[in-house]
Amino acid sequence: MDHVKAPVERAKKPRISVLIPTFRRPQLLPKALASILAQQNCSLDAIEVIVVDNCPDASARPSFERARESAGGRLGLRYLHEPRPGISHARNRALTAARADHVLFLDDDLEAAPQLIATFLQALTQTSAAILVGPIEPVFEATSDGSGDIADADMRNYFSRRYAVPNLADISDDIARLGTANALFDRHACFPDFDPFEPSLGLLGGEDTLMFRTLQQRGLRFAWVQDAVVLEFVPRQRQTQAYVRLRRFRSGQIRVLTALRMSPPRPVDVVRWMAIGAVQALGYGLISAVFRAVGNPRWRHMLSRAYGGAGKCLWTERFLFPAYGATSRLGK
Repeated sequence: MDHVKAPVERAKKPRISVLIPTFRRPQLLPKALASILAQQNCSLDAIEVIVVDNCPDASARPSFERARESAGGRLGLRYLHEPRPGISHARNRALTAARADHVLFLDDDLEAAPQLIATFLQALTQTSAAILVGPIEPVFEATSDGSGDIADADMRNYFSRRYAVPNLADISDDIARLGTANALFDRHACFPDFDPFEPSLGLLGGEDTLMFRTLQQRGLRFAWVQDAVVLEFVPRQRQTQAYVRLRRFRSGQIRVLTALRMSPPRPVDVVRWMAIGAVQALGYGLISAVFRAVGNPRWRHMLSRAYGGAGKCLWTERFLFPAYGATSRLGK
């Protein structure tokens, strides 16, 4: 069965369902779960946590069991096994199982700040926005010599999510940087249909971008909640410009792929993104070459931006690669 020693159904309906898809990160998942157990200024009865294990051999099950025992019944924890490969299947399965009216997506490499749930609950009383989004702050794994790219401001900014706007400001027109991590959704307003995450993008990536653009197209509002913070663990292998270049390249591809999969498709946007990408690839590439010639260390950052532009032009099947799963080139 999918449920592992599930606790007795609680009398109260939870106010927030925390949804955590996981794939072969048994060392990180317990930290994510512990951070929810440690929430302050809110009753744990207001929260349920649903872990969806997307690994075919259910590798997260032992870690989940240990976390459940540590919780001692204080927190509603449920385990689901979704063997179909791809993050879309895992997220859709989690949504189907959620009981609360609002769902909060966390990744298995995130830790919630102690006031996260209380902050979101307060924000729900102050705004009618259907989607609430909070900051992501990186926590870099120390390199073997204690140095590395973590001191690079460009690298730190890349792994962060911040908006320079007041609390509860409307960010509906600026969703390009959003992902599902640390985003709270009104489940009924946002997901009236089954399987909102496109399965065909489950291994490639961009399923959340397509979902966000669909919600934007429907006229739903997004709001920024500046104190709803989560910390993202960034392992050593991601603290390289080579990794950032690859991820920027994929982000560029996603701009075009989501335009093609919108309903209806937007061929004009495809042409627009390809034109923007060509300018970015050439412009940032030239700036990178000049910076490198004069010894400016930001040449690497500019080269990464050029890769992002190139991805908008090189998005056909021969240039695609898995972002999720066992064959991922992005370690997701």
